[in-house]
Amino acid sequence: MTWNHRVISRKYETGETYYAIHEVYYDESGKPSSVTALPVAIFEDSIDDLSWTIDRIRECLSKPVLDYDEDFPDV
Repeated sequence: MTWNHRVISRKYETGETYYAIHEVYYDESGKPSSVTALPVAIFEDSIDDLSWTIDRIRECLSKPVLDYDEDFPDV
């Protein structure tokens, strides 16, 4: 199973939409299959690891936004 950081949108009952960074996991065919319930918090054991994580998060901004309710209806 592979994973990466992705931007996830979620619409509230008020009609407001928010965007957050989550970890997304993929099935064998590469389709998103699960997502973390809460957005990621950035903390690492070293500056190098922190830099790596920030770089991965920056990469997710160039990918399509996933919709929490539509792309992960079973969560």
